[in-house]
Amino acid sequence: MNHFIGILGIILIIFLCWLMSEQKKAFPWRIVGIGLLLQITIGILVLRIPFGIHFLRVCGNAVTAFLGLASK
Repeated sequence: MNHFIGILGIILIIFLCWLMSEQKKAFPWRIVGIGLLLQITIGILVLRIPFGIHFLRVCGNAVTAFLGLASK
C-alpha cells in the first residue's frame, strides 16, 4: 500500500505541474519521463545493488567523519 501512495504522490505532483503550466500543449512530457526513469534507476542502483549500498555507506561515513572534525 505504501508503494501505491508513493506512486500516487508522484503522479499528483506531475499533474499539478502540468495544471499550473501556461502552455499545456508544450509541457515537456519526454523530459519528465526521462527524469523519472533516471531517478528510479539511481534509486535501484543505490538501494538494491550491493555496490551501490557500499558506496552510499562509504559516503555517509565520510560525511560523519567530516562533521566530527567540525565539532572539535
